[in-house]
Amino acid sequence: DVVGIAATGSEKTLLFFIPLLMALEEGHDKIIFIVTPLNLLRKQNSEQLNSAGLTAVAMSVENSSTETIK
Repeated sequence: DVVGIAATGSEKTLLFFIPLLMALEEGHDKIIFIVTPLNLLRKQNSEQLNSAGLTAVAMSVENSSTETIK
């Protein structure tokens, strides 16, 4: 277990990506779900993963469709 305290805007969300990146480095094909109550964080998370060359989809009521899920 880890407890982290940091100011707003200090990239705490990147900690969620560490297990995914470690699994990918080991050659595993993984899916990670990050649930956030804020649309802004949802968009930022997917943009950060996409900019790192990873496939990410930001799901919300705005784009929840069968096509998006596929």
